[in-house]
Amino acid sequence: MSIYKMRTEFGKYLKPILFVIAAIFLVGAIWSFGTAPTRRRMEGIENAGAVIAKVNGVDIRRGDFEAAYEQAAEEAKNRGMRSPLVHADIKAQVFQQLVNEIVLYQIAKEMGVDISDRRVREEIDKAVTEELKINREAVLGKLSKKRAAVDPRDDAEYKSELAAVGSSLAQQEEIARSKYPPNKIRAMLAQQGIQEKIKARVGRVTDEDVKASYTVYKIRQIMLQTGKFPEEQLMAKARKIVEAARRGADFAKLARENSPSGFGQAGEPFELSFETSFGYPKEVLDALKEMKPGDVSDPIKTDWGIIVIKLEAVTSKMPAKLDKKILEERRNQIRQMREMQAYQELQKRIQQSRNVKIFDPEILAYWELNKAMSAASPAEMKRHRKLAISALTRARLAKPSDPIIGAKLAQLLYEDGRTEEALRILYPMLEGKEAIAEGADLRMLLGDMLVKTGEKERAVEQYKIASEVAINDPATHHQLVQKFEQLKRPDLVAAERKWLDDYNKRLEQFRSMQQGSRPGLPSGGGRPLPKPAPVSSPRK
Repeated sequence: MSIYKMRTEFGKYLKPILFVIAAIFLVGAIWSFGTAPTRRRMEGIENAGAVIAKVNGVDIRRGDFEAAYEQAAEEAKNRGMRSPLVHADIKAQVFQQLVNEIVLYQIAKEMGVDISDRRVREEIDKAVTEELKINREAVLGKLSKKRAAVDPRDDAEYKSELAAVGSSLAQQEEIARSKYPPNKIRAMLAQQGIQEKIKARVGRVTDEDVKASYTVYKIRQIMLQTGKFPEEQLMAKARKIVEAARRGADFAKLARENSPSGFGQAGEPFELSFETSFGYPKEVLDALKEMKPGDVSDPIKTDWGIIVIKLEAVTSKMPAKLDKKILEERRNQIRQMREMQAYQELQKRIQQSRNVKIFDPEILAYWELNKAMSAASPAEMKRHRKLAISALTRARLAKPSDPIIGAKLAQLLYEDGRTEEALRILYPMLEGKEAIAEGADLRMLLGDMLVKTGEKERAVEQYKIASEVAINDPATHHQLVQKFEQLKRPDLVAAERKWLDDYNKRLEQFRSMQQGSRPGLPSGGGRPLPKPAPVSSPRK
């Protein structure tokens, strides 16, 4: 599949069955779908050559990170996203993307995928040619099959028509090439290559595989959660449970005594079929195929914890009529399930083998927050958040006037229940002669802190400023309706609802204007449609 086709059919290309690998590897719109860092962007960055992190032995240098963040920040600002809290999230996403790209390339090379510079240049050239062909048809109209096959760069009439509208072939080629930065293309090639390799490994689904998929297993299970005790201790306990169950102890009673609270109906029988086993640990499913009714498994180590199962019964629910259509549908379902399992195994291997060392405290804080989001338990999440607070505190000592570090630290301290500390950081950032930041979300956060300390009137003032700052942000005004309702200020509730009504009317008017407007000129010629001017605000 060509890169051009991958781009134009991107939604179709990433089918739902591929969401796992997409979640790991998909190169985000924050950076890679723009232009990659250039030498020009890296010029002037202090300590550009300093290593801020290592990923599986590969350096991430400050210049690479700052250049990538600079572009992402510019794009965010163009969309009106200027708050330091938003930019803290952008920094976290940019770093995560850099880590993902390194891992992506390493996995692709390991699997034999060609992501060389030569291959990247070839795909870019193909994609640019396709873009120019589309642009030529937009300029000249529908072409004959023979004419359409001619390279647009060799088409004199196309060049002449571009000149007539104030454009040129060089300009159009530059526009087309800007859509395909090398980093984006390399990531797409790696992604596509990994998918093709996995599909090849899945192999053919036989008729016997289809028949076996109608097998239904009736089981009971016991799960010992990891995290609370050392794994060796849990495994020893699991072995004792297995011994007791095999000697005839009541399996359901053992399950009730040992499974975590809230873990379904502990020890109660349930059925596992092709339709219901999606997401269930593959290790358990593999063990079931080797068991007979009445058997109790050895302890099975999974991502959920250590699981022990008892097989109660095995039945087949094959349809009475297995015609060709049903057979092929089932075959496709099995193939997709196997692909998904292969992606999950790949994800697991990546997570286990990924070695990230971070030397910059601010970046370390964002990385710890990312770990907190995927933590397996509340205790683990709390630990990572505390590490993030500690890292940001160190970062703020080095950069006391950095609004991004200060705003994020204040937010984390407030969420950790340390409201007074958070206030001491955030309030001077927004108020007084030394104010260095602004943002509706920061004003909302400061208002929430003041409510927490009982200063409701001062909180109202902050919420009112948030309303002024949120010029084109209905989400903030919806939140303000709730805030003012809680503070029993019906006058301000009414004002917010009026703002929302007016906003929706303006939005409908703008949509109507768009629907009634004529199509624009080809890229590189003409002017874009005017956008509604923002309402003026007393604050910058």
